[in-house]
Amino acid sequence: MSTNIFPIIGSGFLTSLLNADFEDIRWQISQLHPNFFQRLMEKSNNKLTALDLRYCAYIYLQMSTKQIAQVLHIEAQSVRMFKYRLKQKFELPKESDLEQFLPSIEP
Repeated sequence: MSTNIFPIIGSGFLTSLLNADFEDIRWQISQLHPNFFQRLMEKSNNKLTALDLRYCAYIYLQMSTKQIAQVLHIEAQSVRMFKYRLKQKFELPKESDLEQFLPSIEP
């Protein structure tokens, strides 16, 4: 059973998310989960760049690969490669799932 981290995500919310500035999204996540970005940095041993944090936020918001590609104006394959590199930075096994790992880092 999958649980939504943000149960308010509907088509209207997703549309506003797709158009939102990342700093607004970061602020909203920080309001709900104050330690999220700090915990990301700790889990990665401070290896994450600003772009890495952006991808993590979108994945944390349960955006699909296609939706992330739309927001960033890139190909879906590029998003898949970036997810693979994020797993390396977090030292996760190849078969692990970022969509399950990211919500688990918040205490």
